[in-house]
Amino acid sequence: MRSSRAAARNAGFPRVLFSAAAKLTAFSPARAASAPNLKYTRDMPTAQKSMLLANDSNSNLPVIELAASLNVVCKTLRFAGHPAEIDLGSPPVSNPSTYKRIKTSTDRLLKSHCGIVIATKLPYDNNNFFDSNGSAVIVSFADWVSCRPR
Repeated sequence: MRSSRAAARNAGFPRVLFSAAAKLTAFSPARAASAPNLKYTRDMPTAQKSMLLANDSNSNLPVIELAASLNVVCKTLRFAGHPAEIDLGSPPVSNPSTYKRIKTSTDRLLKSHCGIVIATKLPYDNNNFFDSNGSAVIVSFADWVSCRPR
């Protein structure tokens, strides 16, 4: 198994999204209604809006192709790839400061999408791989190689 950043980036992120999409598509409205912590699955306007996949200037994940692949296997959520980069600023990524910095960009995009997942190679200040402010998720691929078996 290769232990390069490219292998981690290209193999890890799609697997994470496919896993999350599979779990979300397994929810029925009745099941979501019976679980209070799954309220967000009921409230997402998935018939009208899509989940937007995006990169920052440090990542080159093929988000348009990934969104197309996810749309083939996921029947509950729809995905779209954002062709432009979202500038997260200087490292490290931090919640809430980075999310405040990108609020103008994300608010504009959230008018036509129900959520945004942004891929980056920048590390989080607390060593997390992802965090969220509710509607925007930033997934960091920094040091994923260190977490993979060799």
